[in-house]
Amino acid sequence: MPEGVTRHFLERLKDRANESSQFRGLGTIDCHVGIKSGSDVFALKFESFTCREIKVWEEDRLRELDFYFEMKQREWQDWFCSLVGDNSVTNKVGLNEMDLKHPDGVLRCSDELGRLKFFRYMNSLQEFFNCVDSSDFKED
Repeated sequence: MPEGVTRHFLERLKDRANESSQFRGLGTIDCHVGIKSGSDVFALKFESFTCREIKVWEEDRLRELDFYFEMKQREWQDWFCSLVGDNSVTNKVGLNEMDLKHPDGVLRCSDELGRLKFFRYMNSLQEFFNCVDSSDFKED
C-alpha cells in the first residue's frame, strides 16, 4: 500500500471479501461506514452479505454515515500491515481494540444507533479488513 488508503485499495478488499466464505458466513451486514485517512474520505456501503460499493466521500457529509473510523494515513498503513502475516489472530489488533487503545479513539458516531451498529457488525467489518493481502503493499 505505497500510496496509502485509496479507493482502488478498498475495491480490492471489497472484491476479496465478497468472494470470502468467512465474510459471508458471519451473516448479514447492513450499514454505511466511513474511512477517514488523513484528508481522504471514503464511504463503504454494506448490504446483506456483501460490500455493495465504495465511494469517495466528502468530509462534511460524514454525519450521513452510520459511523466512521478516523486515523492518520500512516496509522492506517501500519494497521493494515499488522493484519498481513500469519493467520493467527492473537497478535492482530482488531477494530474495537484499536479504538480503545488509540488516545482519541478511532470510531466516530453521530448518535448511539451508529455505535450500536458498529458493535453489531464489528466481526464482519474486521473480516472485511482482514482481506488485506501482502500484494497490496507492492508498487503497482
